[in-house]
Parts: sequence; C-alpha cells; structure tokens
Amino acid sequence: MIALRFGLTSALLAGFATAIVVGGWCLWLVVLATVLVGAAADEIGGDDLEPVPAAGRWFYQANLYATLPLIGVVTFLYLHLLTSTDPFGFIRWLASVGVPFAAAGSVTQAGPIVAATMALGIFYALAAVTVGHELIHRPERLAVAAGRGLLAFTFNTQFAISHVHVHHRHVGTMRDSATARRGQNVFAFALQAIVNGAREAFACEAQRLQRRGLSAWSWRNRALSGQCWSLAILAATAVVAGAAGVVGILAAAVIGRLLHEAINYVQHYGLVREQGAPLEPRHAWDCYRRVSNALHYNLPRHADHHLAASKPFWQLQTRRAPLLPFGYQTMALIALIPPLWHRKLNPLLDEWDQRFASDGERRMLRSREAGDQGDRVSGRDVAAEALSGANSLSMGHEGR
Repeated sequence: MIALRFGLTSALLAGFATAIVVGGWCLWLVVLATVLVGAAADEIGGDDLEPVPAAGRWFYQANLYATLPLIGVVTFLYLHLLTSTDPFGFIRWLASVGVPFAAAGSVTQAGPIVAATMALGIFYALAAVTVGHELIHRPERLAVAAGRGLLAFTFNTQFAISHVHVHHRHVGTMRDSATARRGQNVFAFALQAIVNGAREAFACEAQRLQRRGLSAWSWRNRALSGQCWSLAILAATAVVAGAAGVVGILAAAVIGRLLHEAINYVQHYGLVREQGAPLEPRHAWDCYRRVSNALHYNLPRHADHHLAASKPFWQLQTRRAPLLPFGYQTMALIALIPPLWHRKLNPLLDEWDQRFASDGERRMLRSREAGDQGDRVSGRDVAAEALSGANSLSMGHEGR
C-alpha cells in the first residue's frame, strides 16, 4: 500500500499553477481552500496514528523532489501576472497549444494580484520550507542542495545551518532562539528567530572555517554563499517581470517566512529543557491530525523528528509527547492572534508543568519567572558548542 495523501501538497501546487493561468476567482479559491478549508478539513479528518506504509517510498521521494520544480513553475507563472510583456514567448507558446493565459498582464487588477501573492507566500511556507527542512537533514548532497534551493525562496538558506547545528542541539534551552518563550508573541519570536538564526549560522561557519585556517568572509562560508541563491531568484525575477516582479516576490517571501516562523513558534512554544539534559519527546508539541501530517510530510510528528533528525518523514512515529489541541493549519492561524493563542496554550502549559516537566525544569521556570535568564550565552559560544557535536547530526555535505 502507498499513503497517497502525501501527494496532496504537490497536487495543491499543480492546482495553484492552473488557477494562475485561469485567473479571477480561482486564485481566491486556492487561498481559501489552502487556509480556511484546509483547517476545517484537518479537524474533521481527525487523527492518524498509524505507521506510514513503507512500500510507497518511491512515491514519497518523488513528491519531495518534485517540489522544487513545481515551486519554480508557480513562481514563473505568477510573474507573468505582473508584466504585460512576454520576454520568453511563454504566453504565445501556451496559446499555440490551446491554453490561453487569461490572467497574464493583469497587474492593474488588484484582486487577482493580492490573491496570487498570498497563495504564493503560503506555498513558499507550506511546500518549499517544509520539504526544504526534510531534505537538509538527508546525507545526500543532491538532497541538501535541493533543500537549500527551496529555502532560498524565503531568503532563508542559513536555516540549513542554524537549524541543524544549533536548534537540534539546544532545543528547549535558552541557547535556542528557535524555541519560543512563554508569553512571547509570534511576531516577537519571528524577529528573534530571523535575526539570531542568521547570526548563529554565520558564527557556525566562522568557527568551521577558522579550524581550517580560512577567513570567515571566505566564499566557502555557506551562510554567505547561500544568499546568492536568493539573489539569483531576484535577478531572474527582474528579467522576467521587472520591478513589479521583484516587489511581488519579496512580498510572497515575507508572507512565507512569517508563516514558517509561525509553525516554528507552534512546535516548541513554552517548553523548557535543562542545558545538557537528554532530549525527550516531552520537549516538542506533537500533532497527529491527518491533513496536517499529509500537507507537512509528517513534520507534526515533531518529537520523533527531534529524537532522530535524519529519519525520513515516512518513518516518523507517534510518541508520548504533549499534544496540540488542533492541527498545524489551525494552530498557525491562532498564533497570529496572540491573545487567543495565550488563552489556548496557557492551560496546556500548566498541564505540561505537572505531567511532563522534571524537577529541574520546574526550578528553571520559577527562576525565569523571577527574571533570571543566566543561561543565555553568546551566539559564537552556541556555535562553537554546536559544531563540537555536529558529527551526531546528519546534514550531508553541509556538515563536511
């Protein structure tokens, strides 16, 4: 048997490509179907606790590697909404094979452009970042390269470094900027994660290059060279659709990055771990909703992912971990409304303190409430310690 539901994200991307060509209300339909209807379907569909059939490995891999070309296609089509020119003869070619690109050049119509930009940003988060995250944990060079290419659409190639070498090592501690603190809203967290993630990635690379006798500002610094991927996307965008295209792609990238950080926010919000203590399932929020796990390639089985980061998504299992009350789609939407988020999560954190927290973690929480955050250290120290244990993590050629 094959779990065909793991083709859902690719199918939605194909549907989005079709909607761009058709234009009009179809673009709003994609936004509503992906965000609101998807959230409702998540709750109606219930939980999926069964192991994923291993026989479909080829199908799962095919969908992962199809994501980069699909993201490239929808981006290319989107840019043709923003220009009345046809620099590569693409629109003429479509017409020659009987496919009129009705929406091309509709930049004067605000509705379709807003809908298409929102949808593109959503897919940058839902598809590009999710699959990019899966691939940067693989040992194969091709997988890591494809992962970084996908992350480049949200200007986040440094995630391939900071996530693997810092987040996975320090998750739940004050040394991890990708663990949201109690009481912190998603917007403050996003700023923290973006700024510190870039700083940590550069520090990791500086430490690695220093050990090889190279300058931190060498072209071998992957935290810097990774930005060239994003700049190449912007340059290609300017060629296809000029300034309007650049503005549109940047807007979609901002939407995608914010949604990505909203998911990061959800995954560990308010959970704590003593520095150096073993990582356990209780240090991540799990979610077993059928639709969420299909769309996000089992990323909501997050506790098991942290226990075995290089495990492919179809092997991830359910664990005795704290559970989110709703699926990822719904939780990300709730996170964007901080008062509602805190009202939903505060009782769950109280339960976590009683059922899951160790005595040391309870002491940490009391200490933090008293204003003591003494275990915070500099980014360079975090990077140095992360690199010292990097051999225990899988990052393909990124860790070599």
